[in-house]
This record gives sequence, C-alpha cells and structure tokens, in this order.
Amino acid sequence: MLGNVAKPVLDLLFPPLCIGCRASVGEAGFCADCWSGITFLDGPGCACCGMPFPVALDGNNLCAACLANPPAFDSARTVMAYDDKSRGAIQGLKHADRLDLAPGFARWLGRTLAREWRLVFDPVLVRSRATPSQGAMASAKARRRNVQRAFQVPEAARVKGKSVLLLDDVMTTGATVEACTRALKRAGAARVHVLVLARVVNAPDVLI
Repeated sequence: MLGNVAKPVLDLLFPPLCIGCRASVGEAGFCADCWSGITFLDGPGCACCGMPFPVALDGNNLCAACLANPPAFDSARTVMAYDDKSRGAIQGLKHADRLDLAPGFARWLGRTLAREWRLVFDPVLVRSRATPSQGAMASAKARRRNVQRAFQVPEAARVKGKSVLLLDDVMTTGATVEACTRALKRAGAARVHVLVLARVVNAPDVLI
C-alpha cells in the first residue's frame, strides 16, 4: 500500500528521464527515439560468448574466437551493443555515479537472465586488489597480466561446487571476465555464467 502511494509522489518529485537524452519518460529506460537506436543483442549468436551472428544458424554454434581459444566461462550473454548510441548512458553509470540509470539497466539485465538461463546461482563477491598503472593500460598484454592478478574470491567455500553468475557492465576484450572466471574456478566453482550490460561488437567501439 505504501509503495503504491510512494511511487507517484517520487515520480512527481523526481520524474523519470530517458537514460540516453534525459527527456521525460513514463518509467526508467530509453525514450522511443533513443530506444530505436539501441542494438539489443537478443538475436542469434555464439552459444558460448553470445557474440551476435548476422543470420540464424541451426544448432549451438560457436564463433571463431571461441573455437580458437575457448573462454574459461561456460557462457556469456549481453543486453546491448556498446556503441555510439549506448556509450553515453553506460559511461554515466560507470564514471559519473548516475545511479538513476540503475533501475532501467537492472530491468534489462533481469529480462536477459530470465530468457537465457534456468539455473540456480549463488551470489559471490569478487573484489579487485590491484589497479593497473597508466603505463600498463597502454599495453594490451600488460593490462591482461595485471587483470589476471587483480581478482580473488574471499570466501571460496561459498562458490565450491556452485553455478555462479558473474555480472559486469561492459565487455571489451573479455580479459576482466576471463580473469574473474579463472579466480572463481580456482576457488571451486563448478560453472560460471557471465551477464553483461553491453559489449564491444565492432573494434572502433573499444574505448570506454
């Protein structure tokens, strides 16, 4: 009852705004114009990493990257492509503490989770203990080495034998989720599935 009353009051005081252009909207999310520009990755794709395919294929097919170098994670799925249309909103969440964006993003993550997996996941905290230096950031190989050393599972017993869902905001090279997955599996996780808000599909979109 209180929630039913509180929402209209909050909407009046803090009206929902479009995640992309800040125009008024009915509920947290994109307006119609911004929505039409977002590339949602809910079509055919790699059975492992979810990289989109241009056409639907029969069976569970893997992309060339997963065939050549199978990821440590068991599967990964993404809500949208990281590109010019989605970059502003995602950077607002990553770098500008735009917590007002969280409800809309959370709703899409939840929909993707419900659509893609019927699994039981166990929450786990994976924390960073090292920050790559500016010089390391300039080198892809050096950055991967730093990332591989940056994560640990503080309570291994919580993940042993479990299926774990790993959440991330943006997947670029995949080095971060790969390092987190390896840390979780070293701690005994049986399977690791990755859910990402956005991923780089085209090389020019890699800068975040």
